Amino acid sequence: MEERRRSSPNVAAGTVCRPRGMVAAELRTPTAAPAAAAASPTEDKLGSSWRSMPSPRAPLSARSASPPPPPVNTVALFAELIEKGTLSATPRASPWSVDSEGSDLDVVRAWISSALPMSEVRGVYRVECSAVTAAAYTSVMPTLGPQRLLWHGTPWASVANIAQTGFNRAYCGRHGVRLGKGSYFAEDAAYAARFCGRAVESRAIFLAGILPGRFCRGEADLVEPPLPSGASGVRFDATVDDVSRPRVFCVFRDFQALPLYLVEAA
Repeated sequence: MEERRRSSPNVAAGTVCRPRGMVAAELRTPTAAPAAAAASPTEDKLGSSWRSMPSPRAPLSARSASPPPPPVNTVALFAELIEKGTLSATPRASPWSVDSEGSDLDVVRAWISSALPMSEVRGVYRVECSAVTAAAYTSVMPTLGPQRLLWHGTPWASVANIAQTGFNRAYCGRHGVRLGKGSYFAEDAAYAARFCGRAVESRAIFLAGILPGRFCRGEADLVEPPLPSGASGVRFDATVDDVSRPRVFCVFRDFQALPLYLVEAA
């Protein structure tokens, strides 16, 4: 089993790996109903009762298709979370020295704009997660760091819960479990945006801090990271799509991820 731990002699303690950017109802005029056709010989013979026969049932795939979710009032949602102290739109000094120009919100906006050049960035908010969630994350940073900054796209229905209490792997499986049954994060915001739901006016994308620790290539339906070959008792900490060049990470413990910023992109 391959393994790779993200470390570098040139990376000082407390530094992070930055996310990689990517530079990459029609109105119908109502028509009148067609006039009734003349009765056919078949109808004369069978009578009109054939008209009451049920029509063939639609294919199962068509009948089981779920309707698109109702539109979300994002203005009201953000106002509520800001009032609770869960989100903040007040700029702060950037914590990333390499991108010292502008505030932290400006830097995140620049990152998401680079990754989604065809999208409109409607808002960037700092997430003030619960103290318990933040403390649990901070306590394992020396063991599972260094921290990586990765993106997580999600439907609007999950935004409030994630912002308040962090990520919960119990909700995994909605978009597949090819790397295991955990919470997924991507290096590219454009890839993460694919998991925000269909037919939505705008998308919710979190920028999260991730502590992957030791990782290996993932497999479908893993409920926890596997054991290294020949090792005794100590499992890997996360799984990835490619050990030599990981772009998608799956973490299996909720304290390995912390939501830092929330972006609304349309």
